[in-house]
Amino acid sequence: MGDGMQIHGRWAVAALLALGVGSPATAGSSSAPMATNPLDVGRSTFVITTRSGNAVVHIGKSDSFVAGVLSPEANAEIRRFLGQRHAPPVRFVLAVDAPGAARYGDGGWGRAGAITIAQERLRSQMTADMKPDASEAGAALPILGFSNVQQMYLSDGEVHAVYQLDGPRNADVSVHLENAKVLFLGTLYTADGYPDLTPDDGGSLDGLIKTIDYFSDAFASEEGIHLVPGRGAVSTPNALIEYSAMLRLVRDRLLGLIDAGRSDQEILAAAPLSDLDVRWGHGPVSTTEFTALALRSLRKR
Repeated sequence: MGDGMQIHGRWAVAALLALGVGSPATAGSSSAPMATNPLDVGRSTFVITTRSGNAVVHIGKSDSFVAGVLSPEANAEIRRFLGQRHAPPVRFVLAVDAPGAARYGDGGWGRAGAITIAQERLRSQMTADMKPDASEAGAALPILGFSNVQQMYLSDGEVHAVYQLDGPRNADVSVHLENAKVLFLGTLYTADGYPDLTPDDGGSLDGLIKTIDYFSDAFASEEGIHLVPGRGAVSTPNALIEYSAMLRLVRDRLLGLIDAGRSDQEILAAAPLSDLDVRWGHGPVSTTEFTALALRSLRKR
């Protein structure tokens, strides 16, 4: 954490967890169906869904805030929506990680006058992956990067972005719009199917379970909060119980097969997660792909 930075209450705990300190606990589950796009979650906060996943937009008294994967499709939807609402200028734009997110840089929001921000690992990846056509369209690297915690002060509230060291990828962040009672978990939580793991680049199944259990416990008793996944339907914190249970079942089954001496090829051929597909097999990460990534993560223990 930077010198002089102070974080209080729940976010002090979240920051410690992000650094690998502290232990999580479990809590409860229930998911609300995705409604119209954009989805109004109250307190001038909206969820916009595209093929890139979910983005969160907050319209304040004199400024606006955007967090999500800054793909051209998402940017177009967000700009159109803000224009329809005659929203005040976008002050902060937070780029979040996801497969392919680094290709888009800041999505051109910096050129439009916003302060653009990304966790430092994602920003570093952008230097290598940003597409030439994104640059030609006005995208650039975010002007701010952060290691652990970034606080943003809006005209009607605060936003905390916290880097989560233990997660499916290497630049996972949680984004808490406190006054709006919205928690955006991005890549940490995928309500529509299996998560995308990058075990060769710092992501892990064990780490994801640890972090999800922390948030499940920390927000279990918070009334009226909307939990926004990177993909899928907006939920209550109780939905994390189901998600955690699935991840734990995957881990236990695969570890049992690994301990029995099965090779990855044998495990994949046995399709040990096929019964989970009714609920979790409909997202962009196939069962076979997720099983292979989970195996790679567990073999790195």
